[in-house]
Amino acid sequence: MSSDSNNSSTGTANSSKFDEEPESISQLAEIILANLSTSITVKLPVTELDIDPANSPQLENIRVQTSGIPYDTYQALTDLLHLVRCHCSELMELRSKALNNEPILHREFKDHGELLKNEGIAIINGLHRAISQHIRLVEQTCGELMYTKIQEVIEEQPEQGLTLEERLRALGISDDVWQDLQMAIKIMSRLKEYLHAHVAAEKWWQYACETIYSIEEFSKAPATVTAPQIHSTKEKILQLISPIVEYTTISSKRYGHEIMIMQKVNYFCVTIPNIIEDIERIFAAKQIIKRGQKTSFSKATYYLGLATFKYLESIKDAFDQSPADAIEFVGTSVGFRAKATALCEGLSDILNKWTSSRKSGKAEKNRMTGLKGMTSPSNSRALVDPSEVQLILLGLERNIDMVHQLMISLCYESINVQSTLMDIKEVEKRSLRIKLDLSHDLCRRVHQVLEENVDADGNVIETNSAIL
Repeated sequence: MSSDSNNSSTGTANSSKFDEEPESISQLAEIILANLSTSITVKLPVTELDIDPANSPQLENIRVQTSGIPYDTYQALTDLLHLVRCHCSELMELRSKALNNEPILHREFKDHGELLKNEGIAIINGLHRAISQHIRLVEQTCGELMYTKIQEVIEEQPEQGLTLEERLRALGISDDVWQDLQMAIKIMSRLKEYLHAHVAAEKWWQYACETIYSIEEFSKAPATVTAPQIHSTKEKILQLISPIVEYTTISSKRYGHEIMIMQKVNYFCVTIPNIIEDIERIFAAKQIIKRGQKTSFSKATYYLGLATFKYLESIKDAFDQSPADAIEFVGTSVGFRAKATALCEGLSDILNKWTSSRKSGKAEKNRMTGLKGMTSPSNSRALVDPSEVQLILLGLERNIDMVHQLMISLCYESINVQSTLMDIKEVEKRSLRIKLDLSHDLCRRVHQVLEENVDADGNVIETNSAIL
């Protein structure tokens, strides 16, 4: 396992920049970009590893799940560009009104600035939430049981003069597990650096917007804003995003729109066969739920599987019936993600509050009996601990979100819209239809995976329905 030597001090190196108030919009622009691009330029240590999935399934899961962070970051940067360009177009409309002697009140002008600030913050917050989700994944991967064992070793053997690693080995925790845990902790630390940088980016974005739209700048005209002042504001905003324009242009070959879709398609093709299997494993974990909530847990899992199957079936139908109605396609995808997220949260709540340690212990004994004689444990073995089920559930939620993102991307690609920021009302107003072209390799691969899995998934759902 290679050491983590890549840019480990970048977070602290940048922090000295934050302590000094920038003297110009150009400096603000550089600081915002430096912080936002941290999750591209400062790599996670797991990307440098040659992982054997059989020996380190948890690390492999982290590597796969976090591989999209640079693409998510690039998308956030391009979304900011799209936002600013739309905003500048609106400013030009205001300028035209001012040139025609229509009064532009300060309040109206300031509201435009508030909108730019808030929508920019929302984009940065979206990236922040994604990184937070990755941190939760790593925390789950480290495992409650592993932390418990370490704590037991520290408390029970404090005076033996052994290192923590030696004490863990004495407890029966292998070198491989210890190394994986160390790497997971390093990954979590790096992800928290990303969060720190994104918080700083949000702070400076807010400061930049408030500076550009400061009322004090227009004190000579207390009631209205003039055309030259509007033009000056637009130039400052363009100056603010100039470094982002340059950065995304350079980065587009690696993280651009087509590459992002290709990456999502690759993920989709690997993930779809596993989604229903993961739901089956969660369904089987009802054995560790207390009697009062067992039925609720089983039903929620069944409804999650049913919703997932119906959604995948609707995607397949959209391919078969192409061109399809764009607003219906997008609405189905958005509705499915909302329903799936709510069901996952409900299952997580039951796992947190209503598991039986007695049943879990009994299930663990049964699993150990079943594993006797096996050279290596199966990745689909029964889930007997709440933390194991939570880990599968968290990965499932991430996979569902990735499928949703891919479908939205394919939709906008088919109607020649490069950004997912188009308002749903605009799609509806234009009565757009999507054509999922099966002559295109990426669409053909998605359709093939759906054809191979949708019918089989339906059979699984029917089986689970029969045993509810």
